[in-house]
Amino acid sequence: MAGMAALAVFSCSKRDVAPEPVEPEVEPLPPARIVSTTHDEPYGMTVCVMEYPSSDPYGNPITLSGTITYGDEIKDQKPAKGIMLVNRPSAAGTADCPSGGFLLIQKILVGSGLVCVSPDLYGFGVTVDKSQAYCMGEVNAQAAVDALLAAQELLPGLDIPFEPGKNNRIFNMGYSQGGQTAIAVLKAAAEKYPDLHFAHTFAGSGPYNMPETFISLFRTGETRLPATVIQALLAFNEYYGLGYRQEELFRESAMPDIKEYILSKNYSIFQVNEKYSAQRLENLLNPDILNAESEMFRRFSEAVVKDNLCTGWVPRKEERIFLNCLPQDDVVSSANTLDLYHFLTGEQEMPHVELFYSKGVSVLVPDQVPRHIASAADFAINVMGILASNYDIAWLPNFAQIIKDAMTARTI
Repeated sequence: MAGMAALAVFSCSKRDVAPEPVEPEVEPLPPARIVSTTHDEPYGMTVCVMEYPSSDPYGNPITLSGTITYGDEIKDQKPAKGIMLVNRPSAAGTADCPSGGFLLIQKILVGSGLVCVSPDLYGFGVTVDKSQAYCMGEVNAQAAVDALLAAQELLPGLDIPFEPGKNNRIFNMGYSQGGQTAIAVLKAAAEKYPDLHFAHTFAGSGPYNMPETFISLFRTGETRLPATVIQALLAFNEYYGLGYRQEELFRESAMPDIKEYILSKNYSIFQVNEKYSAQRLENLLNPDILNAESEMFRRFSEAVVKDNLCTGWVPRKEERIFLNCLPQDDVVSSANTLDLYHFLTGEQEMPHVELFYSKGVSVLVPDQVPRHIASAADFAINVMGILASNYDIAWLPNFAQIIKDAMTARTI
């Protein structure tokens, strides 16, 4: 009887044991591929749209898109002089991303012998139906690095052999949000990609210290480009899990225009900025966001700590970095660049970091354009100068005409 009881207990306990959990099968993402190729005759530039495996803001695998562009001097059997990772500035509509046609820097670099690689970033291109990860440095850096690695795999199929080394250098650049992404790319390379090295990084007027940017911006309540604030709040709220309804973030009177001009992605960044340029933040946002004593202000300011590139990482000492800022920037405070510069040259003691102060005005850009945008012309001219003098990389002589054309078309 005792044996039967023991058997009964054993049998019962075995039936009660839960089965081992089975991980759901995840289909592997398709490899990087070219989905279309066109030739821009006026600029002598080939544009390849690619799709490549990467990750979304939560770290889940997803396919993203971007472009590989190169001038006819490469197509005509002249060897490429390297790759330029071009990190795009702020985008509002589908036409603001590389695969949608925003290729200003790429056109300027035609004739240089450089292949340009440009990610659309999450929320545009093949993920246009998703909310964009605006000013989320780590997320956008991952998309950029994955685009660069994918492009290197695809170049041989385009008859452009590329092996990183002395004669095949990789450069990294971006302005405004693109500047933030460029520095975040350096951080990602230092922490996760020991074999990825850049000959030079060019970063202009980016929001590198997001906590300070957030606090100073909402204390003053002023910016020449209020739409960028709206985009940032939407991204941080969704992807950092703050959980506010959109109607809680913005004034009721502002919601119809936000849905029309920003959430739809039907308007270019220039059109959106023109719509909002005369608006004050107090007329657009929930007053609690502008109140440093409120719970909402505290939660947002804590959420963006992750996007402070001026602390918390160890850059590689040999990195060559050119920083450009405008002292009287009317969109992104120059304190961002100064904080980053002091972090790199002081705390990290990096000897190859250069800081340039822009004038913020240009005969190429109309007076009514925000100084932050006008300063982009200064930044581009300086990048071209460094490439020419340090790396024997020439640049297109009709640079000025490209900038003027972009302004006429309202695409800068």
